[in-house]
Amino acid sequence: MIPKRFFVYLVFFFAFEMLAFAGESPYNANQPKTIYLFCTVHESGNSRTVYYSGIFLGSVKDLTPIQSGYLQFLEKTYSYKAPPGVDAYHMPVRCYSYPTSEDVTRLKTVYVDQDRNQGNKVTDTGWTNGAKKITEPTASPSSSEKASNAQDDKLDPYTQATLEQDPNAARLSPIDRQFVISEAKKAKSYCAKDPELSQALDCNCFVRTVFNYRIAHASGPIQTTNFPPLATLLDKADFNCSECAAKRTDSSSRKPLACEHH
Repeated sequence: MIPKRFFVYLVFFFAFEMLAFAGESPYNANQPKTIYLFCTVHESGNSRTVYYSGIFLGSVKDLTPIQSGYLQFLEKTYSYKAPPGVDAYHMPVRCYSYPTSEDVTRLKTVYVDQDRNQGNKVTDTGWTNGAKKITEPTASPSSSEKASNAQDDKLDPYTQATLEQDPNAARLSPIDRQFVISEAKKAKSYCAKDPELSQALDCNCFVRTVFNYRIAHASGPIQTTNFPPLATLLDKADFNCSECAAKRTDSSSRKPLACEHH
């Protein structure tokens, strides 16, 4: 687990490797001088609003001014009220980066989907700290993707990272946490390779739905849970996949799945 002593986070993402630092990040001579990044703020209270900045080119050394600037922007534009005690080391702004715009764009898409799946209201502010905004592609599939309509059976590293960082999984017993995180790859492959599921459901959404279902039915932080097999979840009365069906762009006629009726 990553210690959360501060609210200031700088998360560096590199190909095949993810490093996360809480508070000030140690100097790394090999880190890029400029990075593509976006920042988020989760509004406290009952609003469940998450403010996303645009994607822009920045510098590691300018992280604190970037966070302060984004916070001031939200206070002025969205009447955001920062929690007490905010300073350079206690700030509700999280910034995420990658060396390339393509990678950080994919990461932002995953995080936005995760927040929406959790019932949060996502507000994309478009803020870029005065820098030129990086064009973000729309979520609509390309022509080749539409033609094949196939889904990758491999779990992408960004989704894997979001599951590993999910605070709800931290409340499970160590064995249960290892199980639900490792099962994500199996759930993605199971969905993508099953003709009926892959046509009916968005498989990334299916992974998150299975993950959340497992957490909701776990025995707690101490006991180990005897989880039912993955293949049996679709027939469970309380397993709801309707949101994943709504995300699927394939409009071909098909028989609804049992989990869509709940």
